[in-house]
Amino acid sequence: GKSVVFNNLEIREYARVLGDNPACSSGPPVSLGWEHSPEDIEVSIDEYEKRNPYKRLPKELLLPRTTREQMLRDGGFTRSDVVRATKCATLLKKSRKKSNSRIGTDRMEERIEGVVRKGKKLIYPLSEPQKEFLKWEEALKGAEICHNS
Repeated sequence: GKSVVFNNLEIREYARVLGDNPACSSGPPVSLGWEHSPEDIEVSIDEYEKRNPYKRLPKELLLPRTTREQMLRDGGFTRSDVVRATKCATLLKKSRKKSNSRIGTDRMEERIEGVVRKGKKLIYPLSEPQKEFLKWEEALKGAEICHNS
């Protein structure tokens, strides 16, 4: 039979940056940036397992607010940067809650909009570039909240 063998790990360290994830319970979200260390660290899997024998539980992977704030300050972010990112995440969270609270309550409105859309498509079919533009426009609506704050 076939088998798969892993020998070495290549570890790359990335910069920590202010994030925009609204799933963060409180405080500023932290994300990985695009910049990374110039050299990867290569280590055998056996050596890595010796150094890191304890497997953390998912709840142990969560960083407390104070730890995230300190991480960001150590990374050169100002207090106003942290406050802005926290506000942005809070606004996104509120926007999602508002959207989620409307799910199920607007069934009739959704049906009417669907009928109108289908009617328009029959009368005025969209080109493929127009369809792509509409998809991008819809995806970027949530991002406007942060850029306008």
